[in-house]
Amino acid sequence: MREKTSGDLAPIIDILKNIRLLSELAEGYNNSTEFYNAMDNLTFQASIELLISTGISSKRVSNEVKEKHPEIPWGAMKNFVEIREKDSTILDRTIIFDLIKDKLPNITLFLETIILEELEHKKFNVENYKRYIGYALNAYMDFEDASE
Repeated sequence: MREKTSGDLAPIIDILKNIRLLSELAEGYNNSTEFYNAMDNLTFQASIELLISTGISSKRVSNEVKEKHPEIPWGAMKNFVEIREKDSTILDRTIIFDLIKDKLPNITLFLETIILEELEHKKFNVENYKRYIGYALNAYMDFEDASE
């Protein structure tokens, strides 16, 4: 039995938006210590919340989409809900910084591709996309072709 993938649009967009916000937070920092200590740890704490939100959103993506796109580390993202700022050691901070700075930005293209494919196959509704996304991602992606 096929899962309904139309409900995947919101969590995938949430993940994409979170990754972009995380990249913006980490921009300008050269190492995990700078990042962790910035603004009395507020930048780091905000990044932890975004990672947790990403984990929650990844759990909401259907198995059908996850199986169709194994290039995305769904399982690893799901585990982000376990990250807690108070538990972070220096090693964890380094891993988190590397994740934010180097690993997560590499999957944005894959997420954008999922959205485009699902819009083209009419599994995602273009009007729902436009309503949900607003102008936040519209500047980054051109979905005009998918609506035809």
